[in-house]
Amino acid sequence: GENRNPRYDFAAVHAQVQDLVLREARWQAFFDTLAVAPCTVVYEDYSRDPQATVRKIITYLGQALPEDWSLPH
Repeated sequence: GENRNPRYDFAAVHAQVQDLVLREARWQAFFDTLAVAPCTVVYEDYSRDPQATVRKIITYLGQALPEDWSLPH
């Protein structure tokens, strides 16, 4: 049968990381050209406190939520 154990390939992982770094740099250059400060959302922050993350996004967009607002459960 076929070996189903994943094989670690440093070169492949490194190439993917380099690609992500390049893409991130291109996005940053795009935002810099437009003089735009993007709202950065970090997955770990969202997963830890989704309500605070949504409030951050809404505030960034210049909107307000009622103080008693909460995400549906």
